[in-house]
Amino acid sequence: MKIIEMENTLRLFPDNLTVKDEIPPGTYIVKFSPLSGYSLERQKNFENKIKVYGNHLKLRDKMLRRYESSEKNFGIILGGKKGTGKSMLARLVSEKLIEKGIPTIIIKEDSDGITDFINSIEQPVLILMDEFEKIFIKNDEYPEDDTQVKFLNVFDGISNLKHFYMITINDYDKLNNYLKGRTGRFYYDFKFGDISADEIEEYVDDNLTCELDIEKEKLISILNRIKTNYDQLEAIVKELNLGIYDIDLQFINIRVFLSNGDHLDISRHVWIGGIEEIKSHFDFDVSDKTAGEYDNFPYVLTIPEDAYIYKKDSIEIDSSKISLSPVFEEINDDDIELAKKCCPKIKSISMEFESRVSPKVLQI
Repeated sequence: MKIIEMENTLRLFPDNLTVKDEIPPGTYIVKFSPLSGYSLERQKNFENKIKVYGNHLKLRDKMLRRYESSEKNFGIILGGKKGTGKSMLARLVSEKLIEKGIPTIIIKEDSDGITDFINSIEQPVLILMDEFEKIFIKNDEYPEDDTQVKFLNVFDGISNLKHFYMITINDYDKLNNYLKGRTGRFYYDFKFGDISADEIEEYVDDNLTCELDIEKEKLISILNRIKTNYDQLEAIVKELNLGIYDIDLQFINIRVFLSNGDHLDISRHVWIGGIEEIKSHFDFDVSDKTAGEYDNFPYVLTIPEDAYIYKKDSIEIDSSKISLSPVFEEINDDDIELAKKCCPKIKSISMEFESRVSPKVLQI
């Protein structure tokens, strides 16, 4: 039996009780009980066994150098869309700090007195709050209910506890304004955007093991255009390796401008397995007076597969390979000659792009 005396209170513990002066290096989750108060539950340390893409390692080293040069608390915001590497970077920082003897403490829920508990930790630690805006809620209408406000003094760099505070957020609109643009609280605010075509290409080169019926450049271009994140990229490559092309995207508003001032709008679907030749019918007024009674008759716009030009960061259409021709119920030589006269020439093409990835892929 072990007995611990705190002021006038004695508490009994088993013989295997160990008293430490500091939190040992490792990874811990904050636990709270209304009866026993706060405790730290040891978790398995983060261990990255996969290749790191992009500039995550450079960002990690930059943050660690700045933290090590600081004599006070230090804060970082990792913000931006999901699946772009924020949590990966946090894990990389945690791994490196544990190697240096600095533990990681993860906060996953709000509870009474959480800030007092944090301030009671009198040693260097990494305090990580993933998706901060979901744990602690901003409330502009009723500021007294804004649970982010209580962290203002905690994040301030005036304390010499040398805590490393790292929060990740997906939505900046849900972050209290007093936490934005304040280098004393958060020295760096890294915003994560779309992953680059070069990163996608490197990932595909490393992980795609199957033979596709399209060129790699086409695949890279499509994945870049649909603004895939790392989670989606992993899922898509897995699907492709399994031979399942259940991934589609959509070109919208391909606008073909004609030399007579008219334009044509089309919508179409394509998929990673290949792009089919498209033939679409359009009705529009022909301004050429020689058309006579054919003022309104349908045209067929044909965009062959080889009209698409795939680049890393864009998809273009070679307008010289597109054909536009009228359709008649009964075609004779006179109609063909009239069609040649009436068919407006293609002047230019513009293309807006929208995409979606099959929900089935994202459930992997």
